[in-house]
Amino acid sequence: MMAAFEKELKKLQGKNVVDISEEGDNSNINEDDEVSSNPTWIVKMKATSEDELPTQCVVKNDKKARKNLVQLRRTPIKKIDIQVPTLLDTASGETWPDPIQRKIFKGVDASLDEIAEAAKKRLTKLAPSQQFPFVGNSTVKRIITGVTPSVAIYDPFAVEDDKKLQNLLHFQLDSEEKPDKTNTHSVEFYNVITTPRREWPTTTYGWLTSGHMWSAMQMFYQRSQRVPTPYRSQRIVFLDQYLVNKFVTDYGSFTAKKWTVPDYYKAAFLGKYPSTAATNRTWLHDVDNLYACYHLSGNHWVALDIDLGKETIHVYDSIMGLTEDDKEIKKHCRPFAKLLPVILSAMVPSYVRKKSEKQFDVKRLKHVPQNKNPGDCGVYTIKYIECLALGWNFDALHDGNIPQLRRKLAADVFDEVGLPQRS
Repeated sequence: MMAAFEKELKKLQGKNVVDISEEGDNSNINEDDEVSSNPTWIVKMKATSEDELPTQCVVKNDKKARKNLVQLRRTPIKKIDIQVPTLLDTASGETWPDPIQRKIFKGVDASLDEIAEAAKKRLTKLAPSQQFPFVGNSTVKRIITGVTPSVAIYDPFAVEDDKKLQNLLHFQLDSEEKPDKTNTHSVEFYNVITTPRREWPTTTYGWLTSGHMWSAMQMFYQRSQRVPTPYRSQRIVFLDQYLVNKFVTDYGSFTAKKWTVPDYYKAAFLGKYPSTAATNRTWLHDVDNLYACYHLSGNHWVALDIDLGKETIHVYDSIMGLTEDDKEIKKHCRPFAKLLPVILSAMVPSYVRKKSEKQFDVKRLKHVPQNKNPGDCGVYTIKYIECLALGWNFDALHDGNIPQLRRKLAADVFDEVGLPQRS
């Protein structure tokens, strides 16, 4: 056949050979032209095992075959719906009617379920550089939306610095070997922070006091004075704990028409009080937010974010079940809500702020990390304020890492503040 084919090709030299690729659209084929043109060899469409998918081959001219070719070309190719086998449905007896097959694949399905469950329980392994509880793979994701982080920002949930912790431990050991009245008080001050909950001699042993809150706020103040500041803005102030307590006591004798603003409020307004935490920045003109640790009812700490411009006090409460009624929270915050507008009216010119003694709004945030095992509200309060100042979210704050955060707090305070100055 090949010899005959070569012989015919030689005869066709100089003549046009039919090329199926150049015949154009099938709809333009003229059957009479196709049949009348009678070359010795033609391209024929040959049927295959799939009726919709014919193939091509070269054969001798045959009028009947030519007509079949024309008919095939005019018949549109059907779209084939390929059925993809689905995964085994072990719950259905229709998929695998054979009981042996059903048994085999049920075993496979059970093995896959075990693998999936093991994957869920697999612990995240952190890289050596990731020295904090895993909360994501990017610092940007830990920043509150709309906040531009400082170039000097730090991770508030990083593990404690080994050197700082060793210095604190050496101080505690040395003080126990050579006790004196001052050191004994300081050692106990830090023991309260670092002692794990399971080792508390009483149910209230690890509760943080005003002295602890003062030390933490003093530490934040000192950090805010760095250049550049690690915090989201320089327009923030950490209120001294003594001043916060004065708001509460002064409100007890407050009468709007007769009350005269004490000098310590005026000095605080100008950023000159206390002298140990002076900023020299004036409220409202240079400062937008005041942060405070507030002790409710003598047994619970909450964080206050006081927005001077919007005249709103935001409350961050780690045990919301303790005071479920928001009206009660507003009642507790009245010393600030009522005294602050009076202070501003006395200190701010009327062309800057319209004189008004309308009390500030009080709003308690609903979705904040909760201290489900009560006793650590002081630590939560300090972390709320630190995160707010940094523009950091609260994702990594929970009861599980409180022991580590307590060690870190104690080591940092000892390193940056030293011995407690107020109880």
